[in-house]
This record gives sequence, structure tokens and C-alpha cells, in this order.
Amino acid sequence: MHSCENRGSHLYVEVNEPLVITAAVFQDVVDTCRSQNLTKVLVDLRAVRSTLSTFDRYKAGIYFASILGPKIKVVVVAQAVLITGMAETVAVNRYGKLKVCTDMEEALDWLGVEKQDPHVAAIKSYNSDKDVK
Repeated sequence: MHSCENRGSHLYVEVNEPLVITAAVFQDVVDTCRSQNLTKVLVDLRAVRSTLSTFDRYKAGIYFASILGPKIKVVVVAQAVLITGMAETVAVNRYGKLKVCTDMEEALDWLGVEKQDPHVAAIKSYNSDKDVK
């Protein structure tokens, strides 16, 4: 189950359980990007607890590269225990622009989303407050 939100400079995709890897999910993201003229996507998988099979990770990499293509830059934020590098490697080897990481600020920096986006400023401010305390 996923939801898409235009955050001005990028499309924010929040994914919750159950995590389903289908071409339709990826096509929905592409269609939303095209209709809203966006080329950057942040996929938030931090709420996902279930793991994927090796085949599903491979399939996700194929979908990232073949459906989203090289024009849409995608970063996925997930828990470290869920990251194997399989989907990222498969996508990048097929000219997809995909990065998978655990840190939201690293994800935003890789996407090239600047602080002028009010959503990004709020996230970075929240992270800074956590570091101080």
C-alpha cells in the first residue's frame, strides 16, 4: 500500500505494509511524476517491517530501471536490516538512477532537494533538534 504526495521539488511516496512489488505500483509513480512534471522521487519505506525475497528485490531493481527509467531519480529510505543492495545494483546496472539508504537527510542530499522546499526544511530542522538533545 502506498501514497504519493507532490512536495514541490519531488514526489514523496510513503509505503506501508504490506509491501507489494508489482509493475502497477511503479507505473503509478511514473504516471504521477509525468502528470505533475517531477523527476525526483523519495520513497519512504521506514514503516515497512517485512523483508523481501531475493527474487522480489531483483524484480524491484528491474522495475526501477525499466519503468522509471534514467530520467527519474529515485532514493529509497529504509531500515538497515532490510537493505541488501540487490535492487540498487540491478537498477543501476540497467541505467536506473536509484540509491537506497537509511538516513533521510542523506537521501534528500542525494536527490538534490534544497532547503527552500518547506517539507525538507522541516525534516532537517527536526533532525538538527534531535542531535542537540
